[in-house]
Amino acid sequence: MMAGTAFGLTFFLLCIMVVTFANEVKRKKCSFTRNETEQYLDTKRLLENPQILFYQLNGRNDTVYYTWSLVGAPTLFISVTPASQDTNCASVANNSFDWDEFTADQSYGSAYIPGYNGSFAFSIVFNRLIEFSDRKYRANKGFEPSKLNNNTDRYSWLHMSDFNWTFQDNELTGKIENDSTTCVIRLNIPTSGGRLSYFPKTLYSENSTTFDFVFRNFEYSSISKNKKDSNLKYGRLVLEMLFVHGQLKNGSVKERFSKDDEYTPSVFITNNYLFGGNGTFDGFLQWKPISYLSKSRKSTQSQQANLVNGKIGDVDIPSSLAYALYGIETAGVVQPVYMVYGTEGDDNNPNADYVSWTGMLGFGEPPQDTISIVIIITIAVGLGVPALLIGVGGVYIFIRRKPWKHIYVWYNTKRGYTKVVNE
Repeated sequence: MMAGTAFGLTFFLLCIMVVTFANEVKRKKCSFTRNETEQYLDTKRLLENPQILFYQLNGRNDTVYYTWSLVGAPTLFISVTPASQDTNCASVANNSFDWDEFTADQSYGSAYIPGYNGSFAFSIVFNRLIEFSDRKYRANKGFEPSKLNNNTDRYSWLHMSDFNWTFQDNELTGKIENDSTTCVIRLNIPTSGGRLSYFPKTLYSENSTTFDFVFRNFEYSSISKNKKDSNLKYGRLVLEMLFVHGQLKNGSVKERFSKDDEYTPSVFITNNYLFGGNGTFDGFLQWKPISYLSKSRKSTQSQQANLVNGKIGDVDIPSSLAYALYGIETAGVVQPVYMVYGTEGDDNNPNADYVSWTGMLGFGEPPQDTISIVIIITIAVGLGVPALLIGVGGVYIFIRRKPWKHIYVWYNTKRGYTKVVNE
């Protein structure tokens, strides 16, 4: 019985693997990069002042457009249109912009991207890198968006539009003149589902794109330092993001729990900021509530990353691709959100010199970690092998201990009765 159960589990796993590979969806990607100047560094192309990074991914049922803009505030724009097999996206994108107006002040109407006014299209604007003086070490629970612009004793910031950007090997690197702060954005535009090879090993789908933010050498101001004791520090970093999403409804944060922390040790939660309301085209921002304090990305050198909702209308659309597409017409649906890096009660990691965080944007059903095939196989083998041994051993013992029948027969002979044993 137990051996049969093990065989059943193995067969079930094989069916899952076959279905998974049979249903794998791949998109065909073509990309377009527009920049002002090009340099060559170590035989690799280094783009200075990149303007637009445009990606078109053609699928069987739809076409997805991912557009990164570094003109004004850094912006990622996503739109979905019916399926198209046109791969001439470079010239189309180049001819659809009024480059003079767009590079000057990102005026409304100077940019055009397919599907921007459709049923599913949204922008996320990375607006400010905020320094938060967390004197009570409450992290996200102590961050108050309503007081952000009126309390200079607790908050100061850098505008992301003030960074000068370069692009190389799918990395955007931003620096500010006369400031040591460096911001790196690593891009991943997948054509099919998969998982990042580094922590937090995010699971992504063909309908999503991941990005990593790395902040290095941030110059904390006096608000994050104790004037009497230089060893006391209070600084936390906060990334302000603005969702500009036209016809889509505003979002809310949902937590998903997993029983398996195989991919991100000690983290059992995945957070999703869900917005939309258009059925399968609901949008999401997904992240695991962890940020790392070193390049090694060890869980022992990490802190939490938690989202705080702002109030609609508190922040206007800055000069950006989002403003060029929507102008002031969508001022009522600009949703500010704040990613606060820090753990409540942790006074060991303020004024961090290095903070990295991974997020994912996409549409449809957010990917969800489940118990991996490796663990399922391990469990199946762990149950199946002992069951097989018990079954075989039981049969062997049964055979060895089976009682033999002894038949005693008495024969009448001339010498009397003789006993013969027939085994």
